[in-house]
Amino acid sequence: MPRYTIRDKKIIVGLKEKQIVIKEEIIILLIITGFIIPYFIQIIDLSKRSRMWPTFIVVTISILILIKLIQSISIIKTTVNTDSQQQADNKKMERLPSIKERFTLFPLLALIILALALPILGTYIAVPVFAFLTMLYYGVRKWVIMILVVIGVTLFLFFVFKMWLMVPLPEGIIFRMGSEY
Repeated sequence: MPRYTIRDKKIIVGLKEKQIVIKEEIIILLIITGFIIPYFIQIIDLSKRSRMWPTFIVVTISILILIKLIQSISIIKTTVNTDSQQQADNKKMERLPSIKERFTLFPLLALIILALALPILGTYIAVPVFAFLTMLYYGVRKWVIMILVVIGVTLFLFFVFKMWLMVPLPEGIIFRMGSEY
């Protein structure tokens, strides 16, 4: 019978001579795949010329998902554990997970908060704050890099959407109040 353990954001399936290690990120990959399949079904109905770009996007995302799935699953040959190794493994499993390990849904929750904050704060405030907090969460500690990324993201959004594509982005209550005067 296989033995299942969850350790360090990995699901480990122990077999007689092998261990299959599945990283936790596989769940996100399966969710993305669930969104890609209906999209692919929809583009089949388009004309050949119209479906060229959507097909390119779907195929690119599918290839990247496949590569990440392969990276997420690994098979390791196991050796016979001595009692001391078994006790050390049990102690590792007994430790409490860190906040990041317990709260692995941060990216999804942060995106939901961003979507709720966009109409209130506007794109040019909410997105830089989101980028800054995400970098803090993932351990970026160099302030220069953080500031440059936040400024770069904001400028990218402004020039691509506002200047080039001329697509209006959510302004938020703050900018709407300022434009009324």
